Amino acid sequence: RPGILENRKANARLLMESMVDGLRERVPLGALTIGSKPVAGPPSPSTFDLLVRNSDFVVVGSSD
Repeated sequence: RPGILENRKANARLLMESMVDGLRERVPLGALTIGSKPVAGPPSPSTFDLLVRNSDFVVVGSSD
């Protein structure tokens, strides 16, 4: 089950969703969970817990 932790920068979510879609073409994956965090800070405890509960791996990145 994939997860994405995006930082609200322009195109960050699009980039990471594209990465997951590319993996999905090769490997069966479950539902995607997406969490957001501030540009310059950690995710909230509730976002962290959401990703931990619903994801087997999380893509984290930044993009402009």
